[in-house]
Amino acid sequence: MNRRIIFRGFIFFNLLLYIALLSGCSNKPYLTGENNYRINTIKVSGQIQNLPINLPWNFNTAVMSNLLMESSFVLSDLHTLNSAEIRKPSVETIFLESIFPESQTMTLVIDDQALELRINSIQIEVKGPHVGRIILNQTLVYQGINNPDLEPAFDNFSKELKEF
Repeated sequence: MNRRIIFRGFIFFNLLLYIALLSGCSNKPYLTGENNYRINTIKVSGQIQNLPINLPWNFNTAVMSNLLMESSFVLSDLHTLNSAEIRKPSVETIFLESIFPESQTMTLVIDDQALELRINSIQIEVKGPHVGRIILNQTLVYQGINNPDLEPAFDNFSKELKEF
């Protein structure tokens, strides 16, 4: 009986947390409010494929929430890349992009300084040579925290998405 109450409480807490995150109550930069996300794949040849993420109504949203949580962790500490670190990818590279319908003012830690920036879009490299690389507003390139859970979270999301 006690285990059942704890289990139901755990489910209820997760449901409340999920509703709060997707309703815009959180100030996490990865949330767009309108779920405007894309997967951008850059081939070695330079070809770019943009795939909007359209989740079916019965999609396992916990998988998407996990991917967004792992992505937001990467944004917690950014550092500037030198020109040698920014080069054309030698392997296929995949970015998760979050697009904001209106510019958002965000405070991000860049090179150990809190900077306030107007953000229209955030791209996070989820697969490729520099997992955790961040591109803000399609122009500013930084390296985020190396999160070893980001790529597996994306793989789980991709696997779940392919089942639909």
